[in-house]
Amino acid sequence: MSQLQRMIVPALAFLLVAGCGTKFQRDELDASEQAQDTRIGMLPINFLEKPSVDVHKNPVGLLGTAGKITVLKGKDTKRRKFTRALDALKYSYQQHTTEFMLARFEAVGLDVKMMDFNRSIDNILEAVPPRRFEKRYPKGDGSFDQLLDVYVDYVGYSAESLGADYLPTIHIGVRLVDAESHAVIYNALIQYHAFDDAEEGVSAIEPDLDYAFEGFDELMADTEKAREGLKLAIREVVERLIEEIDLH
Repeated sequence: MSQLQRMIVPALAFLLVAGCGTKFQRDELDASEQAQDTRIGMLPINFLEKPSVDVHKNPVGLLGTAGKITVLKGKDTKRRKFTRALDALKYSYQQHTTEFMLARFEAVGLDVKMMDFNRSIDNILEAVPPRRFEKRYPKGDGSFDQLLDVYVDYVGYSAESLGADYLPTIHIGVRLVDAESHAVIYNALIQYHAFDDAEEGVSAIEPDLDYAFEGFDELMADTEKAREGLKLAIREVVERLIEEIDLH
């Protein structure tokens, strides 16, 4: 075996092992893992910058490079138009999500405080990695018993396939870790309008069909209704999160 081969084989083995370890594993919270007076520090939510409006299964994307470019351009155009519409309504889904989540935690008696923390920076992209949990949790200083980590995997409106209605959609990943050891004690994916190939173990919430739009033009013709549908979706995933972690 050449020196190059001796270098490549271990590297491929590592990638295979790493790939096998990336599958989502749901870990439900047990009442014994959370005392009545548990203090939870909430990391700033790892948001996606802009809501999307797109078709989940778009066959055009299967038509080679040209098809993929067409789909990407369409997604970008719809994203920009919808973002501008929400800006015109002075609505920020990021602000709404954070404020509503903290308000609901307080209302149900959960001791959750927002942490002053900057998420890890990706050394290559020089940006906070989207759609994933924090890579390096802060060291415990005794202020909290657990850390709450939330990321947004999808937010906006999505149609299951071409010709299907656009429905409000938000998918989040949620994790609770021990503040000292960083051991995971709760791990979940919560999805409002889960796609039909959603991973096993997802906590899925059926979308409200009152906020369905037959097409993008119809959605843009009533952006106030679209905003309300998005707000409802956010409220629903927050309520499901509270249901899963408020065990007392």
